[in-house]
Amino acid sequence: ALAVFFTRLLVVALPTSTRPRAVCLPHGHPICQRTSGAKYPRRAGAEKLTAPVTDLVLTMNRWDFDYASAHRLGRRVANIPGMGVDFSPLDRADPQAGLALREELGFGPDRFLLVYGAEFSRRKSQAVLLRALARLPERAALLLPGQGDLLPSCQALARELGVERWVVFPGHVSM
Repeated sequence: ALAVFFTRLLVVALPTSTRPRAVCLPHGHPICQRTSGAKYPRRAGAEKLTAPVTDLVLTMNRWDFDYASAHRLGRRVANIPGMGVDFSPLDRADPQAGLALREELGFGPDRFLLVYGAEFSRRKSQAVLLRALARLPERAALLLPGQGDLLPSCQALARELGVERWVVFPGHVSM
């Protein structure tokens, strides 16, 4: 909530001709039905102060949507059906196909498989996972699909840490 407020406060300070569009996606609205009496005036005031430069407020539940709409906390308010990943396709997954893929990648059914698919970049921190893998029991294995500038250095780190036989770098994998 503080980051969203201060970002929009900076937008307020910009000349109107150079203001970027401001979209606010609070993860749980900073003002909710559980906001204590002392915090409510401060939070409500902060939202009202930044509302004129907020082009769009995206809410994730009905209460936040109703509040943001009623108090005009943005030029436009929209509700989205939550955030995250839809895991329902996994309900239709073929367990035998999964076991076959594990075998193809060199991970038998007895391995505890950790999967982290992401671009190889500093902000994704695959090196942290490789260092953690070196401290885990040998039953643990790591699958790191993805591409990026840091892929070669992560592969080298896996060799340096002695975990290269427990980690697979399949590159880009399409779903």
